[in-house]
Parts: sequence; C-alpha cells; structure tokens
Amino acid sequence: MEDRTLTATITESDRDFASLIVARAAEGKLIVMGLDPVWDRLPEQFRRKKGKLATKPGYKFQAKAYLEFCKAIVDATADLVCCFKPQIA
Repeated sequence: MEDRTLTATITESDRDFASLIVARAAEGKLIVMGLDPVWDRLPEQFRRKKGKLATKPGYKFQAKAYLEFCKAIVDATADLVCCFKPQIA
C-alpha cells in the first residue's frame, strides 16, 4: 500500500496563526467566517461612487468596495469567530 502521508513545513507565522485559532477555539469561538463578496449583493453603501450607484464599475473601484465590505464584516464579527476565510473564485 502506498504511503500518502502529507507533510508540511510550519513557519513562525503559521504557528502564530495556529495559536490564534487554538486560543479562539478555547474561548468557544468555533465559527470560520467566509468572506465571499458578490458585487450585486454588496450593500449599496459600498457600491456607490461619488454618491451614485455604480452600475458598471471598473475593477479598481470593485476591489476597493470588496475590501471595505470585508473589513466591515471583520470588524463587526471579530469577537465572534475564530478566523476568516477569503473566497476567490
């Protein structure tokens, strides 16, 4: 039978992240929050450009809107979840 053991190198930053996850789990915070912004479902406040709803925004405006939206979600839920998982597809 073939050995399919996975190996990984754990860096110092990985260890810090893992420690944070363990600490959050010890606090009973076991939820992983997925951040998967979809343009048409963003609240209007993030889709407005100069006060008007941006119907055909450029990629830079969309990227900024996604960032601001995700930051707002993180700020609002940081004390409730153990980590965040950005989704890009």
